[in-house]
Amino acid sequence: MPHVGRRLIATAVGLLLSVLTVSAVAADGLHHTVRAGDTLSGIANEYGITIEILTEINGIADPDLIIVGDILNLSGGSPVAAPASGAPYVIQPGDTLSHIAVRFDITVAELKSANNLDSDLIIAGHELVIPGYSGVEPAPVSVPPAPPAFEMPTASIAVPDERPQSPEVEAMIDELAPAAGVDPGIVKSIAWVESGFDQGLRSHAGAIGVMQLMPGTIDWIEGDILQQALNEDVSAYDNIKAGVYLLGYLQRQTGSAELAVAAYYQGLGATQHGIMYNETRRYVDGVMAIKATFWP
Repeated sequence: MPHVGRRLIATAVGLLLSVLTVSAVAADGLHHTVRAGDTLSGIANEYGITIEILTEINGIADPDLIIVGDILNLSGGSPVAAPASGAPYVIQPGDTLSHIAVRFDITVAELKSANNLDSDLIIAGHELVIPGYSGVEPAPVSVPPAPPAFEMPTASIAVPDERPQSPEVEAMIDELAPAAGVDPGIVKSIAWVESGFDQGLRSHAGAIGVMQLMPGTIDWIEGDILQQALNEDVSAYDNIKAGVYLLGYLQRQTGSAELAVAAYYQGLGATQHGIMYNETRRYVDGVMAIKATFWP
């Protein structure tokens, strides 16, 4: 499922991340060529200097305006040296810290420590140092994605003997799903698999509520899809609304309800690249089987 930091750039979903391309630094490490997507704050953070120093030494009158192709002087500070504990990994659209951590068999805390990260925000195109990484990536087909917010068994998801029920949750889904262009039955099935219709559920990774969404994902939905604030942590209605509109976005991006379910679990980036992890296949099959059985 989509997971990730207070203020996603998105998508992603890969998806929900805007790609920020960082240019190569001159051999003396004191210059940066502005590329499409760069911001002054991003450049300042990258090189461990303040925006004030950057604007002063480059004579920048408006910190919000930098021109692609400009060469910025960084002599007021020095680049942040990445810890030499592993080879660099280029962040891909749709990646999350938890996904990367699982992929390379390390903890999120180790990953953040190795890269001096103080939040869960990562940006496609940037590099992360992976402790113990030799530069040869594990094969995608043999490495599971980040664990879903609701603990899933490794075996296939079983269809319940009886129809899952929560009249209030189902009524909210029936109201919200059509406006987002998604099948209410699929939403109900995802909600059941993810949380058992439990708004009070909080995962070990920080996912919230009925639809088990990460706070950063909801931030992105609030800003880029709904343009409104949500109370996803206390309101089941708002939590479901965020999940429904996320699923609608994923369905539009993938062109398929089934692929949208896959992207909900493993992220849009991997899904759009034709990757379907074994765990994802089981998740999709389970969700669709439950939907077909109880909400055809």
